[in-house]
Amino acid sequence: MTRPDPARGPVPFGPGSVSLRLYPHPGPASEVIRGLEAEACLAARAGFDGVMLSEGHGVSGNLPNPLQVVGWLLDAMPAGWAAPCPLLLPLRAPGIVAEEVAWLAARHPGRVGIGVGVGGHRDQYERLGQDFDHRVGTYESGLRTLVDALGGRGPLAGDAAITACAASPVPVVSAALSVGAVERAARARAGIVGDSLMTVERAAELGDRYRRLGGTGAQVVIRRVWIGERPSRPAMDGQLAWYRAAAGPRQTASWGAIDQTIATPDGPALVEALTSVTDRVGPVAINLRVHAAGLHAAEVAEQVLRIGEEVLPALRVALGGSVP
Repeated sequence: MTRPDPARGPVPFGPGSVSLRLYPHPGPASEVIRGLEAEACLAARAGFDGVMLSEGHGVSGNLPNPLQVVGWLLDAMPAGWAAPCPLLLPLRAPGIVAEEVAWLAARHPGRVGIGVGVGGHRDQYERLGQDFDHRVGTYESGLRTLVDALGGRGPLAGDAAITACAASPVPVVSAALSVGAVERAARARAGIVGDSLMTVERAAELGDRYRRLGGTGAQVVIRRVWIGERPSRPAMDGQLAWYRAAAGPRQTASWGAIDQTIATPDGPALVEALTSVTDRVGPVAINLRVHAAGLHAAEVAEQVLRIGEEVLPALRVALGGSVP
């Protein structure tokens, strides 16, 4: 497991770390990039340990190239880590992904993580002319290749950046929304990451299963949060409805009510709610999501600042850490 370097900050996906999920706001591509850089820098200044980006193709709200964008963000951010999470591994050659991640980690030591998954939306694959139905078949072998290489092992170990990973592994988490996915991650020695609609009870159940199987990697729990009265927008309701319609039965089995948002009147109440999550699930990394369809960048920025001021210092104390 990667060891934290106090000079560089918390390890990606480390227990007790709190990161922010970033999403692009609508607009021309050049403005989207500038907006993501600004939001990542804001998150770092607000005290978040890192940021995460997810992959999507042919739709607004996600990025086709989250690993590339993570490199741009790390160049812009004053501190903190960044990770594509999840990257759709079946759409790529795992060894090439490992090399690209390792070289990015060589450029930004201790600041790079990666999360991967198979993806649950058929249309994402079909837009690229890729086979959706057989995407799981080679996923575990690809995951093993990725974990081994980013730990400095395997046939790619002659590469200079891969070799460096033996002393400083890059953390890898695998999307795990089912028992089978948890078992796959444990066998590959990867950590696990859920989604924002998974119930706390399901996250605890899957985490327990992972650890019983000998899993020693990170567990990342994603929670939608909001301080104050959460806006109600038709686009937000439509987005959640699309998630349920597009996802498969294995994915939706881990969901409870369609909206798992933790909305609290103030920061202390959110600290209490998030602490109750970790009390139930265990020593996890928390990834917070405030973005939703229909929200403006200024609304998201206001929440990021409020969480940084009203939540993060007290939450770190509650999780047994210290205020940076």
